[in-house]
Amino acid sequence: MTKSVLIVEDEAIVAKDYKTMLEKSGFKVIGIADTSSEAFVVAKKERPDIILMDINLKGEVSGIETAKIIYDIYKPEIVFITGFEEEVLVFAGIHYKYIKKPIYEWNLIKTLN
Repeated sequence: MTKSVLIVEDEAIVAKDYKTMLEKSGFKVIGIADTSSEAFVVAKKERPDIILMDINLKGEVSGIETAKIIYDIYKPEIVFITGFEEEVLVFAGIHYKYIKKPIYEWNLIKTLN
């Protein structure tokens, strides 16, 4: 079964790179959101298996809070993208994985599988 992925990343070029890596490896990218509100809309409509979530999003709601809200409703697998281990490790309440920047294709695919 092909896993569906929602990418939540506020840097368009970076999000496009993730999309290319994922699709090349057989994942179905169902959307790219650059804000928490857009992520909520896509998650509700598409019900992704995995959300690739940048912790630092533009706007009022962080990637961590966005992931928590979506996880509580739909229970997708959450994979945080971060430059700092500490900011993810203090977060509790949902099952998650994380991947540190910079992101390499082999590491991204390994983490999502």
